[in-house]
Amino acid sequence: MGSKAIQGNAYCAIIPFFLGATAAHELITYENATSGTIGQSVLLPISYRLARQFASYTIQWETGNWTILYYRVTNSTTDPQGCPTWENGKATIFHKYKGRVQFFGLNGSLILWDLQLNDTGSYRVVLTSTGNITEKQIRVTITETPISSDAQKMPNLETIIIRTILCFCVVFVLVFLIIRCECQPASQMDRCTTCPTQGWTHTIVSFVQTSSPREEIDRE
Repeated sequence: MGSKAIQGNAYCAIIPFFLGATAAHELITYENATSGTIGQSVLLPISYRLARQFASYTIQWETGNWTILYYRVTNSTTDPQGCPTWENGKATIFHKYKGRVQFFGLNGSLILWDLQLNDTGSYRVVLTSTGNITEKQIRVTITETPISSDAQKMPNLETIIIRTILCFCVVFVLVFLIIRCECQPASQMDRCTTCPTQGWTHTIVSFVQTSSPREEIDRE
């Protein structure tokens, strides 16, 4: 009875070992859609995790009926999370995309340079190993650039409207404050301490009143 229990426990311990060796790789995309403009570049960011050390696998990028890149790894090492830390691989870039792509083997990401309108579409990445095929897609949309570089420097209509409204508001407030000070009733002139114009006027009048008797004495 005891020997059978030991054999059963050993059998259960062996199963996870073999399951771990044949577990599927993991392919991760960080965005489902991205965009770019003509003549610029766009990044298709991904990463992947391997089920075991020293795995051989392939990564293939394609769009429509075109294969962009084929990357074959014959040996690799990973960290405890399964992320590649070293690999022995070779990338083959197909003719249509030569000089237009940059590939990062350790995470599988792809940069597409010199974008054109016909680059719009779905881009598929496929991670393949023995008994495992995993794939993801990223949608790419390419838009036209402005007609000239000067147009890029010009503010858009919304910005112009907002700036104009702010300028009018500032001018209106200044005019309102000036009119409010200038149009105070005469009875309130002595109490106007916030208006610079009336303050100077009151000072001048007081000075003239106090200096008049002295002038009369001098004349005598």
